[in-house]
Amino acid sequence: SWATALVHTLQRNRQNIWWHIRNQEILESLQSEGRNAKYLNDIEFDRNLINATDDINEVVRNSDILIVAAPSAYLKDFLKDLTEPLDGKFILSATKGIIPDDYKTITEFFRDSYGLTYDHLGVISGPSHAEEVSRNRLSYLTVASTDEDNGRTIGERFSTSAIQIRYSRDIYGIEYAGILKNIYALAGGLAVGLGYGDNFRAVLTAAGAQEMARFINESYPF
Repeated sequence: SWATALVHTLQRNRQNIWWHIRNQEILESLQSEGRNAKYLNDIEFDRNLINATDDINEVVRNSDILIVAAPSAYLKDFLKDLTEPLDGKFILSATKGIIPDDYKTITEFFRDSYGLTYDHLGVISGPSHAEEVSRNRLSYLTVASTDEDNGRTIGERFSTSAIQIRYSRDIYGIEYAGILKNIYALAGGLAVGLGYGDNFRAVLTAAGAQEMARFINESYPF
């Protein structure tokens, strides 16, 4: 659903997109109807701007910017058929999470597995639900890149009347903040289930924010 929302946002700005899709039902529905049959199926795409294929190498070969929106738990499986080199490509992670067993963020994984530098890696993230982004409801997204020009180039492609883009150079902080907030959300859910009130949940939220800042500042690699 997140990939679908991002592609729809890019299409609002008339971007031509190569889209790697492994699910045959989704692939056929996009090619024949201009819709994703499984996720956000009320959203219609301009098929003249969509090049949907199950061949990941064809997508990489025809693209300069690669947006990774696969769940982190399945990313290595998504990439297992990739043979095209990534040299000269810009990899933008739209995925929150850790690569299982490797214990790495998405950009750390691409850096270590494909020999890419952070000049060619970035992140797009934000407190945004896919269905609201796809419907162009007011949302804020952050594009993180160590290269300001690259960040601006990408941000302009996603910016719409409702999608507000902020910029950062802190790839590490944004990736780990997206991971840690899920832990605090689980703790918040436990607190509700155990019957704790607003006072405790407010302290829990504040403690989580403090811990997040401390964790990121103490382990920042750059």
